[in-house]
Amino acid sequence: MKKRQINKLRMFRTVRDYVATLDEVLQSAPMYTQLMARFDGLLAALDVAADYQAHAARGKVAAHRAAQERMRAMLAVVGGIVHAHARVEGDMEFLLKTSVTPSALRKMRAEDALRLAEHIYSKAVTVKEELAPYWLDGADKIGEFRDVLDAAQEALRARYQGGVQQVSSSRAIASVVTEIETFLTDELDTFLEQYLQRDAAARIRYRIARQTHSYGIRRWRRPAVAPAALQLHGGAPEQGANSGLVAAGMAPAGATLDNRSSDAVAASARLTIVA
Repeated sequence: MKKRQINKLRMFRTVRDYVATLDEVLQSAPMYTQLMARFDGLLAALDVAADYQAHAARGKVAAHRAAQERMRAMLAVVGGIVHAHARVEGDMEFLLKTSVTPSALRKMRAEDALRLAEHIYSKAVTVKEELAPYWLDGADKIGEFRDVLDAAQEALRARYQGGVQQVSSSRAIASVVTEIETFLTDELDTFLEQYLQRDAAARIRYRIARQTHSYGIRRWRRPAVAPAALQLHGGAPEQGANSGLVAAGMAPAGATLDNRSSDAVAASARLTIVA
């Protein structure tokens, strides 16, 4: 999931947790049960899409990396033997086409490394009998090299398929996020309005829960000097917006409300702790 989607998911869960505290008040309305069931279903669908994206893609990438490491290790062994034979035979054209340094091999793209390995494998099969004296303990690595190459090619194809599946799951996540946002705005917010108009503290709590915070994208900055008119003093709040915050239980002693607008309960309200 992208950062913004993760931040929205946190907001969705915060809203769900807060609304759950109002069960005793709201459960008298039959529509409340239906709305919560729909909300829970949408959150579950989002979890499924996110889990699929995270685990399926990561598993295929890890398998691809492991297959590539094994293939490159075998390529170094078999390639070294084939190159040694080519030098004895004076096959300079083959050496020029296939000789790479270890560092260059490590940096090579997976597709390029596989092409190089296939070229060396083809040469090894051609001169298989002549390579017999080069193998330690007579252990012919050419057959094993073929198996490693096939595994690396299969892992590469699976990784590409995983990329396609990841795009598909990303679209599914975006679709569910949009659906939940629409549900909150058009259904839940409208339903709760009748209750929130009667309880100022609950209204403030809900507005705060509905904010999407940019965790990990922008850092909070502590104000150098807190506005005197907005300070809370050990549970004895100033009149106005702070009274509602303390009544709502959202503002601890020694906290200030840092708000850039004149509306104390606007959605852009933020709580910061005074040093």
